[in-house]
Amino acid sequence: MMKIEPSILPSLAWFALIVRAGSFSRAASEMGITRAALSQNLKSLEERLNTKLIYRTTRNMSLTEEGQHLYEVLVSALGQIDDALKDVGDTQLEPTGLLRINSSRVAARMLVEPHIGEFL
Repeated sequence: MMKIEPSILPSLAWFALIVRAGSFSRAASEMGITRAALSQNLKSLEERLNTKLIYRTTRNMSLTEEGQHLYEVLVSALGQIDDALKDVGDTQLEPTGLLRINSSRVAARMLVEPHIGEFL
């Protein structure tokens, strides 16, 4: 298994955003950065991977075969990461599991019964 350098992850996410947005301008606008910065980031990613990912002209862009393959893999991987983060967040907001309370009958009637519905 190839070891992933953590520093490449933002560039991969940016690449996926460029493709999803359909243009450098829209992607840069969504991210709040300049188009030039985004273009430079993609160029660095392509150099790092030693392959062209996107064919660019002044008016449009299209994915290379390698770019298409990488995008498809990234969409799946980023979706799984997003799902995992949501799952972690959900478990932090809503406790789950067994709640066991030991008390006297009087305490149970006066203190527990009025609030038990909140846990069901």
